Amino acid sequence: MKKKAIAELEFLPVLQDLLKPALVEKHGADKNLWFLTKGGVTQQPDYLATDSNGKTMQYEFQYAEKIKELDFVDFKVSKVGKKSKGVRYPHQDRQFFYVVKEGGRFAFIEPKWIMDEGKEAGVPAWGNRTAFRVPKSTFEGILKEGHGNLKAAITSTDNKNILLKAQTQYLLSDTNKFSCELQEAVDKDKLITIMPKTLEGFYRVCFLLERMDENPKQAGIWLIYLTSLFRKGISPDEIAMWMFAFDFLYFRCDTLQDNEIKTVNEILDKIREEIKSWQYQEGAFTRDPNISRMHETFAIIHVANLFEDIQQDFFVHYKSGRKVNRIFEILPDAAEIAAFIQNAAGTKS
Repeated sequence: MKKKAIAELEFLPVLQDLLKPALVEKHGADKNLWFLTKGGVTQQPDYLATDSNGKTMQYEFQYAEKIKELDFVDFKVSKVGKKSKGVRYPHQDRQFFYVVKEGGRFAFIEPKWIMDEGKEAGVPAWGNRTAFRVPKSTFEGILKEGHGNLKAAITSTDNKNILLKAQTQYLLSDTNKFSCELQEAVDKDKLITIMPKTLEGFYRVCFLLERMDENPKQAGIWLIYLTSLFRKGISPDEIAMWMFAFDFLYFRCDTLQDNEIKTVNEILDKIREEIKSWQYQEGAFTRDPNISRMHETFAIIHVANLFEDIQQDFFVHYKSGRKVNRIFEILPDAAEIAAFIQNAAGTKS
């Protein structure tokens, strides 16, 4: 879901440039939130364009890494047309904005063209679900070469996906660490002590509840208490633990009360200031000379990822704070950070 959102937000200015002077904006149930709080997948197109006469057109965004190894390019049936009395008719109110990373190409495609050139058939990679399958040779004939801003959006999307993977690796590493502690409790007859009034203990409780998909009955009170455990100059792993617990509790609160809204607004400002205060150089964050720059950088990416989720939800539902326009925008230079991660891992292409 986050990868899709990264691409949609990075390509919004590209679509705006291609359709100018029309005004283009995000559209659908995830217009303001790249995640649906109650789950599910939006069925509405991704963008809405409005021309100077007020006429609108919706755009369904599709992004493919490459198509050279494909025999067909597939389109979800419901996004192409709607059935009426047993007959499927192409949508008239939308087009597809299709981008192929390979070669930096794109196309605007009308649903009618897809129905005319494609054939309804099962797609093995989709569990044999039906799609309109357009032969690749036919599809390639309508692709156009993109200009600089489209290729820049492709590069930016790649870089931010590297960051997304890094924060996932950080969380997985901590999960494995806690798993080993639990296993040692059995294998070596060790006692595990969780002291919930400490940040680490509080985090462990939230971690376990999250894995059990259980909600604290007093999530709002817990949220307020957690803010008292935040301090300036917090270490990389501490701020990552704090942010995980805060994210867990925030999204377990049905509706924040006035005092909770005020507290959340204040703490978000403090977190933003804390992230900005970290020493940053050539793609890496550092605060503690005894901790590797890679580890600290992964920790900050993890914090930034959760921070922006909360910030955007808070902006949408409580009309407070700041709007997130692009994912990982709080970080100083996504391209430079991605390059540091690849170089450190020896995977620079």
